[in-house]
Amino acid sequence: PTASPTPTPTVESIKIFFYTDEKTSDFTMHVGDTVDLTAQVLPLTIQGVKVEWTSENTDYLTVTSTGDLSCIGNISGGVKLTASCLGVEKTLTVYCVE
Repeated sequence: PTASPTPTPTVESIKIFFYTDEKTSDFTMHVGDTVDLTAQVLPLTIQGVKVEWTSENTDYLTVTSTGDLSCIGNISGGVKLTASCLGVEKTLTVYCVE
């Protein structure tokens, strides 16, 4: 018999963490700071999916594919940081200050 394809998991939400602290609202970083963020995809039964990190303005805020976030320039407004997985997004605004 032919094996049936594995169904695509349904992501309900994404949580963003800085160490063990969940980031539920916008936050501030200083120019030159780098932090390591992690994303938790819910439900927890979903395994092996990739989270994509993006910054809306990489002139001021960069993020790697593994969640290393760097504030590289001072900007008067914030920069949107997004973690996305299978069509679900979690977006926070990061303020880069001197």
